[in-house]
Amino acid sequence: MSELTFKSITIDHDREARVVTATLNRPSALNAIGQSMLEDFERLWLWVREDDAVNAIVVRASMESKAFTSGADVTPAEQGGDRMSRHWNVFVAKSVFDQLSPRLHYVWKPVITAVHGVCAGAGLFLVNDSDIVLAADDAQFFDPHLSIGITSAQGPISMSRRVNLGEVLRYTLMSNNERLGAETALRIGLVTEVTTKDRLWARADEMARMFAAYDTVAVQGSLKSIWESVDIGRKAALERAHLYSDAARVSSSGTLTRTERRPYVVR
Repeated sequence: MSELTFKSITIDHDREARVVTATLNRPSALNAIGQSMLEDFERLWLWVREDDAVNAIVVRASMESKAFTSGADVTPAEQGGDRMSRHWNVFVAKSVFDQLSPRLHYVWKPVITAVHGVCAGAGLFLVNDSDIVLAADDAQFFDPHLSIGITSAQGPISMSRRVNLGEVLRYTLMSNNERLGAETALRIGLVTEVTTKDRLWARADEMARMFAAYDTVAVQGSLKSIWESVDIGRKAALERAHLYSDAARVSSSGTLTRTERRPYVVR
């Protein structure tokens, strides 16, 4: 970790709790996703995947910004922008989704994303591939692509794993003409929970610490099984899940450990 540098996100690593918090930190640009942020996330995912001192990850955005992210940075460099660069060879070029997705970097540790304000365009890529998505009551989601003549495909395709087809089609086609409020996002399953803005960070941290206290191999086996089941079908997923369950048993040397008992809540 000491050798890693980040330009557009800030990192807090609580080694005792085994929780990493990554904060999008371009408030003056509404946390627009530029080339440096894409590179930051690639470094982040590779690090947290392999570091045994990390069991859970929180992704959030600086509170000084009115947006979780305004989407891709389209501001010219001479005006302080950080536009994404693409390799000239389409077979080498990485998509934005490739770089932002924890799952495409084989991260199976819990990812909790906390959204406040606007979450537009490419910001949905982070939401789609998170395990838990918390939204502040001021959160708004929309996809501007069609309104500016750009195909919207990767975001909606991944969104369809969380939300029913009708809602995905409406979200895509309405583009800049409609935004999903926090309660609507909760109702359709895009987010997991809605809280107040002043409670958002604490709730994300609370969840991350809870998940990080579980046996990490058991957690990763559970999440990998569930995510893979969406893509490979039920039978193949169940066969793989059996292997992941066995891996967790081996890692714990045949002993079962329990986390600290907490008062439970009824949701």
